[in-house]
Amino acid sequence: MANQIHEYMGFLKFIDKINHGRPGKIFPVVVIVLLGAIAYYYVQQDRKRLFNNKIFTTGEIYDYTMVARSSATNFICRFYVGGVKYSFSQVVREVNRAYADDFVGKTFPVIYEKENPSNCELLLVPENFQQINMPFPDSLNWVRKCH
Repeated sequence: MANQIHEYMGFLKFIDKINHGRPGKIFPVVVIVLLGAIAYYYVQQDRKRLFNNKIFTTGEIYDYTMVARSSATNFICRFYVGGVKYSFSQVVREVNRAYADDFVGKTFPVIYEKENPSNCELLLVPENFQQINMPFPDSLNWVRKCH
């Protein structure tokens, strides 16, 4: 019991050292880390559902924006399921910004969750196809030069 109290006191001293003697400063950090972990968990659950219940369709990239302070491109896409239009955006780091215009107006494979088409993903680069254990289509070989 004395050993546990000593360990707890050591932990409190460690926390105090992190806070530089200012009580209560660690709490916001713990809350932010906890919220980040919860968000990560839900994103992973969405991806798992998408990959387990995927339906293939074709989507069109109709616009893009540049991601600030990054070489990534945010492609804006649309696809239709049962006459209903779904729009989404997807950040793609593997495409060089200089080639972003080449993608506008072109169609690409999209996977979406059968029960929730809003849970979707654009299949654009070889890495996307590897994630779902599908071969990269020959018709998209031109995308390889855009890295």
